[in-house]
Order: sequence, then C-alpha cells, then structure tokens
Amino acid sequence: MHDDFIRPYIGDVLIVCVIYCAIRAIFPNKIKMLPIWVFLFAVLVEFMQYIGIVNILGLNENAFFRVLMGSVFDWKDVICYGIGCILLAVHESIRR
Repeated sequence: MHDDFIRPYIGDVLIVCVIYCAIRAIFPNKIKMLPIWVFLFAVLVEFMQYIGIVNILGLNENAFFRVLMGSVFDWKDVICYGIGCILLAVHESIRR
C-alpha cells in the first residue's frame, strides 16, 4: 500500500500494538510497564535504521532484510510509536 497517511503513520502506531499484543499473549500479566518496553524496542529498531545496520551487516542487497529491519530513520516514526504506546498505556490503566 503506497499512500501518504495510513501506511506511514497509522501503520507505525499499529505495529507497536501488534508487538504489545504478541507479548501479552505469551505473558499475560508478567511484564509491568510493557508499553514502555515496547516503545524502547521500537526506538532501538529506529536507531539501528539511523546507523544503517542493514548496510553494516552487508544485507543491503537482500530485499527481505531491508524491509524487515527498515532502512530509513524518521523522527515521525518515533512519534507514531510513542502515540501507539500512550494508547496502550491508557488501555492498561482502564483495564485495571
């Protein structure tokens, strides 16, 4: 999908929700402050994009790894991850 809003922004909000749900499915109540941990993980992935980890590892010719790891750092992605994790934190507080 190549659009200017859904994929780049909503997709980044949703990906942290998907990661959160996958972890909660395995560890329902064991990880406190999971939205913060998911946010830190997402920022770590974004940082690896910033330093060009795909190129450092020599995987820049492999389309699968370029898509999996990403190749372009963007502060807007970090903001979207933050929004997604804030929504998850609100969800957790309401659920309790």
